[in-house]
Amino acid sequence: MARKIPPAKILVNRSVDLNQLRYPRELLFLKLHSFLGVLSLAGFIAVALKFPRYAAGAVGLYLLCAFVLWSKARIARAKLCGHSIHDGENSFPEMHYIRTLITNILGYTSPIDIRVSSIQLGEPRWLMHGRGVTLIMPEALLAATITRAEIGQLLWLLGRMIGLQATRKKVFVLLRWLSFIARLNPLCWSFDNLYRRSTHFTADRIGLALGLSLIDAAEAMNKMLAGDLHARTNFAHLLEEAETQRRGVFAFMHELLAAKPTLLRR
Repeated sequence: MARKIPPAKILVNRSVDLNQLRYPRELLFLKLHSFLGVLSLAGFIAVALKFPRYAAGAVGLYLLCAFVLWSKARIARAKLCGHSIHDGENSFPEMHYIRTLITNILGYTSPIDIRVSSIQLGEPRWLMHGRGVTLIMPEALLAATITRAEIGQLLWLLGRMIGLQATRKKVFVLLRWLSFIARLNPLCWSFDNLYRRSTHFTADRIGLALGLSLIDAAEAMNKMLAGDLHARTNFAHLLEEAETQRRGVFAFMHELLAAKPTLLRR
């Protein structure tokens, strides 16, 4: 039978206010991106009125691309289900218990599927597949954080990943839809990256607020950076690497083009 960990052994801060933990410029970037969504929608309507055939062709092309991407995501999830194990109260009681606590504390009601995969390396990531989201947890990272002594690191990992979805979903619905429209416009992608990067910083703050342990957060990030060799690294060296990244011109250019900050930047 699967082992059970007493809930009292996993201490979670229950007084977490998502709005107070948001990255200072997150909502500003969201409003800016939503405004670009208004401009994109207005521009499309103007083109549609003047050139209806071109507008219809553009809509058809987007629908075709959406179908291809949706099919690709569904195939990827089917492959994932064949190479992973679903989290559950009997298989991974620690992860199941932490997940339940975090969703209740953050008031996140959307369904979440968490799967442990041996073919996924590095850090956890979300897989969007049309009807919901699936969190892919690398088996090696879970094995290194699920022990009783390291459980605080797992709390930070799950807290920041669920918090990432919560901070993007728990905003005014009109802003979300306008932001989605702007995302369809390639000219707005760099501004979308600004917003999405800021949500990752917010997610890190949420994970830290839930566990209240900076050491656990830093150790979990160290394991994502160095994997099984994390014991050979030290935080002074990581800080030096982070400063080098901060001063680099091409690192700055990568930040502009990426929707996710690097681990060292975080």
